[in-house]
Amino acid sequence: MAATPKRIDALFKETKPVCFGRYLIDVPKGAQVIWGPTSVEYEIVSYPKEGYKVRIEARDKTKEIEAEKHQTEPSMLIGVFDGPNADSKIVVGYESTDDTYGANLYSYIQLGKNAYVQKAKGATLGVRDDSASMGLRLDKTLYKKHVAILQDVAGRMSVSTDDEVPKEDGICIEAGFVSGTTPKYQEQTSIGFRFPEFPDVSFSLSSSKTKQYNETNTLEWALREGKEQALSQGKGVLWDRVDTLQKGPRVIAGWEGDEILSRLPEDGSTPSHHQFRFNYAGKPTFDPLHPVVEITMNTGVSGNTVGEVHPSLTDDEAVALWEKLTSTIRVRPVASAQ
Repeated sequence: MAATPKRIDALFKETKPVCFGRYLIDVPKGAQVIWGPTSVEYEIVSYPKEGYKVRIEARDKTKEIEAEKHQTEPSMLIGVFDGPNADSKIVVGYESTDDTYGANLYSYIQLGKNAYVQKAKGATLGVRDDSASMGLRLDKTLYKKHVAILQDVAGRMSVSTDDEVPKEDGICIEAGFVSGTTPKYQEQTSIGFRFPEFPDVSFSLSSSKTKQYNETNTLEWALREGKEQALSQGKGVLWDRVDTLQKGPRVIAGWEGDEILSRLPEDGSTPSHHQFRFNYAGKPTFDPLHPVVEITMNTGVSGNTVGEVHPSLTDDEAVALWEKLTSTIRVRPVASAQ
């Protein structure tokens, strides 16, 4: 396009950087930030301005687990352990009432006015023993390893906001920041944006470290599966009518992936709308800067349902918005250690 459409230019007249994971993206100043699932080894859920609830929830969870009977142990409760401060606790219980091979851990963290809950459900308490004929032996003390990870993550956490861009190494999560490098931990981030000026448009991004290549993380696989599904539903004609606005290899933030920008045809009561997608299968090195990545943008969205209303953007405007957003995704600069 020779020039950016006027409405998109106006939308980006004022922008703000938003930190997610180890990355930044510039979005319109009025964009609504919507966080999805986030993990640092285990899932973390943030509760901004609800820090007061943590002690109550930790106490109630302890009573709930302790009250449940176990077939061979005094109760389902394994123990309660300290978090990074007096108001933070880790509650550990057995996963099942009839064995001691699994545990559920709940880390309740209070930092100022914010609360964060990290859960490790189904953490194994069995270890591989090649010398034993069974191949797996029970080690009840393994819960301590999971407790240590939760304590480590909680100890790295600090309060942050969507308007802050930390300068030190670490991971941005909803209303918080986990400092430092975590080479042995999984890092998963998902975030989305909605735009008051164009309420039917949604933009989302997810990433997660990977140890192995998986074809299902590629755009080619997604398109092949989409076509097979359309054919199985008797919608092959609709598939053939999809208007591809742009398609091909694309490098975003060092991710050498592929994108396709499409406009889907009208289908009965579903109006024609845009579906844009970028996929990167990552590098099987557990590298936080080469994770599995999926970026999507849809128009015609009402609530969380795609294709419910007529798009507020033309094809040129939709492509321009996609380009404006994706072109700003980058690794967050980190200040050198002194």
